[in-house]
Amino acid sequence: MIDANYRMPYAGKGVFTISLDFELHWGVFDHTPVNKFSERAKATRLAIPEILLRFEKHKIHATWATVGLLMADNSAIALKNSPSINRSYQSGTGNPYDLLRSSPELDEASAPEWFAPSLVEKVASVHGQEIGSHTYAHYCMLESGTDTKSFEADLKAARSIAKTRGLNLKSLVFPRNQYNDESAAIAWKLGFEAVRGNPEGWIYDPMADKDIHVGVKLLRLLDDYLPVFGHNTHELPLSVIKDQPLNIPASKFLRPSPRALKAFSQFSVRRIKESMTFAAQHGRMYHLWWHPHNFGHDTKFQLEKLDQILTHYNFLNQTYDMQSLNMGDLATESLKTQHERVLAEAV
Repeated sequence: MIDANYRMPYAGKGVFTISLDFELHWGVFDHTPVNKFSERAKATRLAIPEILLRFEKHKIHATWATVGLLMADNSAIALKNSPSINRSYQSGTGNPYDLLRSSPELDEASAPEWFAPSLVEKVASVHGQEIGSHTYAHYCMLESGTDTKSFEADLKAARSIAKTRGLNLKSLVFPRNQYNDESAAIAWKLGFEAVRGNPEGWIYDPMADKDIHVGVKLLRLLDDYLPVFGHNTHELPLSVIKDQPLNIPASKFLRPSPRALKAFSQFSVRRIKESMTFAAQHGRMYHLWWHPHNFGHDTKFQLEKLDQILTHYNFLNQTYDMQSLNMGDLATESLKTQHERVLAEAV
């Protein structure tokens, strides 16, 4: 007989979740030429092993939401695995498949901004690291020229190329945090168990790029340093809704900052640590996210900030038994709990 009082292993404990939008140039190709991203890409590729070392040291479980194109060995394979339905990309400034067709001979060695299968394998080999999806070609759902059919085709392509790497994608992060009910439903239909939702507060509502006006940008920036919208932690257990992926809302973006603004950036780190403490003390979830390429500038300083945050997590783990869980971990436990409850109610 199933115990009707079954609770998740982390019930009553705080949870620290990290997700990274692993995209390299595909995340900015529509507004940044590849030659202007090359140095950032090189630095990012050096930073990722350093991030992984810190995750191992502090026993951090994290989800690396990876653009499917990064998993391809070369342009030919990337095009071969591309979606059956392509969209006209958002702002009309470029289409990822046009870029690939114009450079058919490129591979990871010659185009480290576009392909990173060796890095994907390295991440996947580290305990506690989950390879999730960031769509196949950084598909921004709310931009012009997009539709549900081409979005579904894109996700199918992402799952397909991941399988060639022996990966079964469970978690999805929507590029630029753009999603709606239809895109979430498609994700569930295709087998995704978890998605990253946006933080609470109207300034974080899913928006097309053109709708993020200066006022919204300023408020988001201010909220990184001052508690304008509170701690933005989330109640546990997370709600499981039938026929929908588990929504694992973000809490805060780990904003990069130059060493020249070290004193100012400490306000951001302090805000993150205070909210982590609140989550640990109240049995709630805190979900931090960033892009690996955010560490591609002034890398040493960005790693120092990460060290502070992860050291604080260790303190919270020892003091309040806070747990580090990636998105896949949370989905597994949440769906298991739902199943157990259904069985218990049937007994």
